[in-house]
Amino acid sequence: ELAKGAKLRLAVRQGFERATRTIVDANITTLITAVVLYAIGTDQVRGFAIMLILGILMCMFTAIFCARLIFDVAIHRNWVSELKMTQILPKTNVDFLGKRYLAGVFSVLLIGVGIGAVVMRGSEILDIDFTGGTSVTIVSSDLLDADSVRKKLAAGAKDVEPDQTVDITVTNVQMSAYEQNSVWKIVTSLETEEKIKSLITQSLEVESYTMTGVRIAADDADSAGGEGSDTGDCQEEESDDESTAPVDEQQVSYLLTFSHAIATSALLGNFESAAETLTMGTPSIVIDPPAGVLDDDHDEKEWLVTIGLSEGDASELVGQVTTQLRDKPVWISANTIGGKVAGKTQETAIAALVASLFGIVIYIWIRFQKIVFGLAAVVALIHDVLITLGAIAVSAWLAPYLGFLLMDEFRISLPVVAAFLTIIGYSLNDTIVVFDRIREVRGRSPDLSSDMVNTSINQTLSRTILTSFTTLLVVLILYTIGGQGIHGFAYALIIGVVAGTYSSIFVASPSLMLMMDWVTKRAEKKKVSRA
Repeated sequence: ELAKGAKLRLAVRQGFERATRTIVDANITTLITAVVLYAIGTDQVRGFAIMLILGILMCMFTAIFCARLIFDVAIHRNWVSELKMTQILPKTNVDFLGKRYLAGVFSVLLIGVGIGAVVMRGSEILDIDFTGGTSVTIVSSDLLDADSVRKKLAAGAKDVEPDQTVDITVTNVQMSAYEQNSVWKIVTSLETEEKIKSLITQSLEVESYTMTGVRIAADDADSAGGEGSDTGDCQEEESDDESTAPVDEQQVSYLLTFSHAIATSALLGNFESAAETLTMGTPSIVIDPPAGVLDDDHDEKEWLVTIGLSEGDASELVGQVTTQLRDKPVWISANTIGGKVAGKTQETAIAALVASLFGIVIYIWIRFQKIVFGLAAVVALIHDVLITLGAIAVSAWLAPYLGFLLMDEFRISLPVVAAFLTIIGYSLNDTIVVFDRIREVRGRSPDLSSDMVNTSINQTLSRTILTSFTTLLVVLILYTIGGQGIHGFAYALIIGVVAGTYSSIFVASPSLMLMMDWVTKRAEKKKVSRA
């Protein structure tokens, strides 16, 4: 508006009035995918969906109301007399539609390679969320390559399940706390955690816990830990005589140090099983987290444990726990999903994608008053999902060579499906901005020309690149330091953001042009036939 010569006050009013519809459309379509995410997701995915929904609503509120209020107040009080904005790109006049055939060939080749990779990987591309089975992440004592680990496990699987073929997938996990080629994620078709643990302990040299305990005095115990959490069944009886203090049980404190970090719940479980083995009943076990830590159940290498037993019994109990942990392999994570649950998850994931696309088509149809806008947007979204799917499939061959880029052998899991839905929402955001500008440039013209489409893309190009860059920056941070739990999710988002930016220019707009031409020609044929 300022570039057109409008005064500042008028430019702000007209700018917000024209942008409001685009902001609402782009965010509502993203909100559709967020609601679907919440409907199908696990607890972690639902948490992400809730934050996404709240973020969308708050962004709409701040963009439409708060930003307008700030501008109005600043202009009214003469705090701002002019607005200068840095132009990232100079005014462009690129013939994007002229390159649509070259872009089409490029997209077809990428999708073809991706689909081929998906076929070659077969069911191995699916995580246990969709196939059922068990996955564990272990720390190996020997530094082996993936092929050696896989062969050892395959040989051991014949002893664990002699009557059936066990599917085994091995992925190296990069963790800063451990040496390279020492941490492995092992996914198998075995449906019990006990069987996969038996397989791994028989086949591989796995790191186990070592524990050392130092008996400390009561004063030292008070300063070593935090406030403490009583996880035992200790009870105190109230005295009728207020002047008489209750008699404390015997308590012994140990500062325990472990070779590998262990969670509070795991440590408590070992103390309880050790007490049961020694027929000591259920003594009070108080486990203090380190000072300043609020969450009791997290992994630490050092814990302060106070035991409600005599010194001799407490020493015997600690010795039993030490023995138990010596035979306990280090499991960084473990997850088991049954076959029926996996089958239901597949159905839910497919239904979620279809429901999202259907809802988006309906909404865009209503807002733009032509179904071709919705269909063209869905063509671009399917393109983005297929490109991302192909990138996940190809990662199996790239991981051995691109480990320095944190590349893993990624699989399709529920978080990755969540990434697909997020990609749909993000890509649609860019596409709607372009479509809305096409609607403005087209005006009341019944036809859509190449010049109209090119003009619209060029006018929104700077905004598209800026939005994509800032989004990609955040996603790259997630990918590098977000941890193993969301690594696949972040990888899919990186590919999806790039593919979505590309498709909003080279897929969605040409598809709209092609469909509009087809509709126009069909209408003309009907008129001729009626005449």
